[in-house]
Amino acid sequence: MGGFSHAVLMIQRLPAFLLLHFCVLLLCQCGDKQPGPVLVGQSEANRLEAAALFSKAEAEEAKGEVKDAIDLYEDVADDYPVSPMAGEARYRQAKLLDQRGKRRDAFEAYGLFLKHHPQHPKHSDVLKRVFEIAIGAKRGDIQTNFLGIKGELPLKETLLMLESVKQYAPQSDMAAKAQYAIGELYLREKKYNLSVANFRKVAEDHRSHPLAPEALFRVGKILLEEAQRGNQNLATVDLSREAFNDYLIQFPGHKHNAEARRMIATLKSRDVQRTIEIADYYYKTGNKESAKIYYREVVKMAKSGKDHDRAQARLKEIGN
Repeated sequence: MGGFSHAVLMIQRLPAFLLLHFCVLLLCQCGDKQPGPVLVGQSEANRLEAAALFSKAEAEEAKGEVKDAIDLYEDVADDYPVSPMAGEARYRQAKLLDQRGKRRDAFEAYGLFLKHHPQHPKHSDVLKRVFEIAIGAKRGDIQTNFLGIKGELPLKETLLMLESVKQYAPQSDMAAKAQYAIGELYLREKKYNLSVANFRKVAEDHRSHPLAPEALFRVGKILLEEAQRGNQNLATVDLSREAFNDYLIQFPGHKHNAEARRMIATLKSRDVQRTIEIADYYYKTGNKESAKIYYREVVKMAKSGKDHDRAQARLKEIGN
């Protein structure tokens, strides 16, 4: 019996559950696009080919043929990803793009370097550079067209850059700064809810970072300003007060503590004003019992001052 026929017969005799397992393994192996193990002969041939191509890229770079060098370095990194030259080739591709002012392309190449070559000696330097490019994009300091004119990238693209920084080093100083920059970007776009959510994330995920108290203070301030712009939603005012109180509890002695207390006092004054307006409304419409409830609340909230005195006078008039 031929070898192939014998193999088919053996497979047919397998129990059903083993046959199913065998088929699944076979499908997984066929569908996996990752390169399989390289044979020794192939590995050596690939290494030599990669080295020759890398040398050619270096020669082009030395001659000042930067564009050709960039393309050749990219070919080494793409076509020989497991060669010893791959990491250095990707780094040089990104570096040359960066030097030519092609920040967007450089950012992408640096990202591939960080993802595939974490042990490379230049890894930490590249991470810093990636952060600098992302922050530059936030400031509008990046080439946006083929004429070399600098300007602001679309918001979505800048946000993706900053999010990438966080993914490359989630617990780093740069991750906290990138998160804070995202909050600032949304604030600039007047997307207040998204800005608040991202500033909160700085305080939650990077509590020991110097930007954490700044971020939480800004949450309270944004919400207060939103209330002052005419947003009468009581939840906004309450959230602002809660943010300032959290800030004071978590970061006592921080430079904005005194300002936070003044903000809380402003919110309290706003509460008193709102409560006395409700009391006056009920008083004027003849609902004296409801008016009493709110005038009493004013007296409790404001221990002195004109609102306290007016509420006391009304309570005397309509009966405590």
